[in-house]
Amino acid sequence: MLFPELDTPAVLVNLDVAEANMKKLADAASARKVALRPHIKTHKSVYFAHRQLAHGAVGVTVAKIGEAEVMVDGGITDILLAYPPIGPIKLRRLAQLMERANIKVSIDSVEAGQGLSEMARALGRTVEVYVDINTGLNRMGLPPGEPSARLAVEIDRLPGVRVVGMMSHCGHVGREKTPEDLARAAREDAQRLVETAELARKARVDVRVVSPGATPA
Repeated sequence: MLFPELDTPAVLVNLDVAEANMKKLADAASARKVALRPHIKTHKSVYFAHRQLAHGAVGVTVAKIGEAEVMVDGGITDILLAYPPIGPIKLRRLAQLMERANIKVSIDSVEAGQGLSEMARALGRTVEVYVDINTGLNRMGLPPGEPSARLAVEIDRLPGVRVVGMMSHCGHVGREKTPEDLARAAREDAQRLVETAELARKARVDVRVVSPGATPA
């Protein structure tokens, strides 16, 4: 045993390997002029989130309000909330976080946008949102193309809400059997987002960020 004083189960992290992995991903994004916003669901660690930022990440992604609260308490102030907060309790917690950090929110319905709109008006500020698009995982969102572009227009009309991005979670590409097929599927996913963003821009929605993402992709 490397550490006989530790009882099992115990989590051990090789920091040299972790640092090398973080640098490799950050360098790959930088070389392609792509902004990197890693999801903290893998490590759920303020320490590793700060290390990812040190390697060049522009911010972090979280799944839920509780994760965002931990990150903000840890000094991280640029966060994308990847699932829409629904209901007054979560919206109150989000409002408190927005007083301390730059929180962007991913949503996939006008109904979720209406709750954000009410919160934004109460705060006297604007909430920036990404429209989550279903490119094949079938977890959230409308299909790419006209359905999601129209949704972006509707959400962008809500008082206090501004659509600034489009995103997808393309975990389904992990079903591909070869590296070549996986790369093709990831590119196709990103292309659907780009095309949908162009449709929304033609409708005068200021889509500044196009964000595909999933570990296998």
